[in-house]
Amino acid sequence: MDKIITAKDYAKRAGFKTVSEYIQNLCLKKGRLIDTPMEGEPTGEVVAEINWGRWIARCPDCNGAEDVDPDEPIFYCFSCGNHKNRGKPRKVKFPNEQLRKSIEAELLKRPVEIKSGANELDRLVNAQPKIRDEQGVLSRCWTPDETIADLRKQNKAINGKN
Repeated sequence: MDKIITAKDYAKRAGFKTVSEYIQNLCLKKGRLIDTPMEGEPTGEVVAEINWGRWIARCPDCNGAEDVDPDEPIFYCFSCGNHKNRGKPRKVKFPNEQLRKSIEAELLKRPVEIKSGANELDRLVNAQPKIRDEQGVLSRCWTPDETIADLRKQNKAINGKN
C-alpha cells in the first residue's frame, strides 16, 4: 500500500466503520483525562494539509494536530479536547476532489524508504524520503499555500537523484 494516509485508515484498522466512531472510542479510552469528549454537531473550521504522508489538520487553539479524512471531514483535537469549542468537532476544509487527487498523485511520486513498523500504516508513517539535497528533503508534505505547479517543480529534483 503506497498511499496518503487518512483518519479512516486508522479507524478501519481499529475495527470502526467511521472516523466519528473511532474518535468517540478514543475519547472513552481517555476517560477522565478529557473534560470535553467529542459531542454535538461540528462548529468552526480547520484546514487540511498533508504532513509526512498523512492528511492532518491543526488545532487553532493549541496547535495540536490530528489525522483527518476527506470522506468524513471532522476534526477533534486530543491535545486540548476541543475545550474552547466545548467538545464539538470542527469541520475540515479539504481541496476539491480533483485537486486533492492531483496533490496526492504528485506527492506519491516522491520515493520513500520504508522503515520499521508493526503494520503497514506504521511503516508508511515511518517511511523516510529518499531524495535529499542541499535544500533538504523531498518529503510527502503539502500545505494549502502550495499549488500543483509548486509540487511539480519540487518533484523535478527526483530526476537523477534516486
